[in-house]
Amino acid sequence: DWQGVEYRGKHELIIPVDLLKKVDASLGKKYTIRKSRGVFGGGFIRCADPKCGCQITYDPKTKNAKNGSSKIFHYYRCSNGKRAHLSLVHVSEEKIWDQFSNVLEKISINDDLAAAIAATLNETRRKVEAKTRTEAAAFREGIEKADRNEDAAYLDFKNGILDSEGYERRVARVRSERKRFSHQLEEAQVQITDAGIETAKTTIELAKSAKTLWNDATVEERMQILKRVLSNPVLDGPTLRYDLKNSVAALAEMATQREWRPLRDSNSCLLRERELS
Repeated sequence: DWQGVEYRGKHELIIPVDLLKKVDASLGKKYTIRKSRGVFGGGFIRCADPKCGCQITYDPKTKNAKNGSSKIFHYYRCSNGKRAHLSLVHVSEEKIWDQFSNVLEKISINDDLAAAIAATLNETRRKVEAKTRTEAAAFREGIEKADRNEDAAYLDFKNGILDSEGYERRVARVRSERKRFSHQLEEAQVQITDAGIETAKTTIELAKSAKTLWNDATVEERMQILKRVLSNPVLDGPTLRYDLKNSVAALAEMATQREWRPLRDSNSCLLRERELS
């Protein structure tokens, strides 16, 4: 239509007329789109191929029986958005769950080990906090000294000891030092907070009750557990691979080693070294 006159189009038909009419009729209306992505859809698992890395998508298959009934089989495959695969591997939901269930064996710890870890964690925390407070005081002193040096530079400039260029260079150096001390002070204050220790405690509690939680959990609750303990889950063909998050990996290592207690108690970075904070 152009200015009230209808002309016959010469371009190739892209959208069928019936579909176009349905779209026109739907304009201004609100619809709720419901489409199942499967429990492992939506980007939680990605393709392991370094040339791809696309999301694993839900691709169910329906099989019809001779009696007229049908059964849905839940499969997943790479979405292949980068066209990196000539053929796609379909993995059943059941096989993915089976491979995820091995996580619980890796992270489970008994009550005695949990108590020993907690005791050492509290002891280490006290030592780290005391050392960090001493360091923080030194950083504050460095900031105050930088402020005094900037004031002194200004006086030298006003008294003609420094020219404009020399003054700007000295101020730039002083402010760089102040920025460095401020950053170190912020890091020290973060270490003093209890955020890290609370994360470690909740991780220990999860490791103690992991098997029980898993067996009694719904599908959604199991997914929450996986997201708490795993990072970077990928499918390499039919094989699932993943990394344990740092705090969980440390517990898993302790559970397999008899001599896990740290020896260098004076190290101010011990919590990070044990990867529990």
